Amino acid sequence: MRRSGRPEALINCGTLYYEDGNLEKASEYFRRALELDAENALAHFNLGSVLEEVGEVEAARQHLRQAVRLDPAYPDAHYNLAFVCEKLDADAEAQQHWEAYVRLDPAGPWCNYARQRLASSKTARSAGTT
Repeated sequence: MRRSGRPEALINCGTLYYEDGNLEKASEYFRRALELDAENALAHFNLGSVLEEVGEVEAARQHLRQAVRLDPAYPDAHYNLAFVCEKLDADAEAQQHWEAYVRLDPAGPWCNYARQRLASSKTARSAGTT
């Protein structure tokens, strides 16, 4: 049985550690939150972000995919997943998530970057087919 508020408190603690640069401790708190609530999109997003920063890119992708699966309208999860997919040369998957981010948050702080990534992937595809 899920205890109300507890996963959120663990996520908050993890976020404080993350902001302080202690990625190991942040990861620990996000994992503990997921032990209590495996369906918490924010915990998956935060853990995925930490894992990407420490170079565990495939594990990051799995957690970010979970965040998107649990909350398909979570623009930042799509953005980070697109970024991670590019690192893994999963360009088709990255494009889907860049498009989702732009659609969900067209005036967002990273929208121009997402549009640039989409434009460069279209340019690369066009160059490859001529």
